[in-house]
Formats: sequence, C-alpha cells, structure tokens
Amino acid sequence: MKRLGDLPFDFKIGSCGTFIIDSLMTILLCFSGFNDRRGCRSLTRRNNGLLSSIGDFVFDAEFEVDRITLPDTTHDHWMSSIANYQGFPLVLGGTDNVNLEMLNTMKSPPEWVEYEGTEYPYLDK
Repeated sequence: MKRLGDLPFDFKIGSCGTFIIDSLMTILLCFSGFNDRRGCRSLTRRNNGLLSSIGDFVFDAEFEVDRITLPDTTHDHWMSSIANYQGFPLVLGGTDNVNLEMLNTMKSPPEWVEYEGTEYPYLDK
C-alpha cells in the first residue's frame, strides 16, 4: 500500500461519494468532524484523462479542491452516509436529527433541498 497524498483540509469520520456536477465527475467529502457537520468539499479532476500511475501520482497535480462551491446543508449530518439517488447526493439523518436533504445539482450553483415531513419514523427521541 502506498500513500498517494494528503488532503489540504481536515477530513475525519466524514462521508464521501462520486457525482456528476456541472458536467464534471466530482468527489464529495462531507460532514467531517466536530467543526464541519453541515459542509461538503468537492474534488474534481484537473484533466479529463486517466489518472497518473501510482508510481508518479501527485495529488495536487491530479485534483482541484472546491472548484465547485457547495452550500452547507440545513441540518447536521455528521456520522451519516451520503447516498446517490438517481445521480443526486442524498443524506438522511445525523447524530441528532432524522432529516432528509438532497443536493439539487441541476441548479447553478447547486443547492440543498430539505424534504420536510420526511423524518425517519424509527428514531428513539
């Protein structure tokens, strides 16, 4: 196993997924740690070709951070997973809520849509 690089920001116990946003394959890194429970960062490829070989891979040369700016969600989604629903990022719940939000990537800039009245019914409150 070989370490390929370091993120230029803290990312601990977060959620990740890949999506197409603004016609770009985008990796979302979301809801990380104690200080960023509502935020997402985006990683996009600098080139559209294949990734470099592992022998000469340089993270900063391959990926651009936050090329696509994303707003914060309305609710805290720390310790949740981000799902891909019909190509859209979807998140349900977190450590202290049961709210459902989906990122509308058809809008420019993208925006989170909260689905009110969709609280997960099986949470002990």
